[in-house]
Amino acid sequence: MMEYGDYERARNLLSLALPNAREKPPLQEMINSSIEKVECLQLTPDLKEVAWRFERAGRYDEALKLYRSAHEIAAKNLGPDSTRTALHELDMARINGRMNNQSIALTQYKNALDILGPNLNLKDVRMRAVLESYADFLYRSGQLDEAEGVYAKLRGDEKQVP
Repeated sequence: MMEYGDYERARNLLSLALPNAREKPPLQEMINSSIEKVECLQLTPDLKEVAWRFERAGRYDEALKLYRSAHEIAAKNLGPDSTRTALHELDMARINGRMNNQSIALTQYKNALDILGPNLNLKDVRMRAVLESYADFLYRSGQLDEAEGVYAKLRGDEKQVP
């Protein structure tokens, strides 16, 4: 992984290598944009870790703000349909469910699961935890049939996740 100093050296080398070239502004803008994108994306694990600590402490408002920031960074830099963006949306859905924001949580769960649908690997412990969290949310919100469908998928009784 490149460190900040490596990015600075790359910028300096670029300005030396292309002092009078016509392509310099677009190329330099493209490089600067790529560097900023990488730097932003590198923040998301830290945001999620602090958010998780707030979540564990029951400080849901603070956790939600940090999860939302991580989601916005991923959506802006990777696109709204990326797997990482969907995983950040699941974090927000879980918190919204705990905060009794049922309609928001349901929308976020469904959006994220629609994106992850083709990539749902039930052998992956994290994906199983996501589905279990979704099923628990459905159960708590009184959507018993839908919850049972997800639980059945986790047990291997069905082929489709609702």
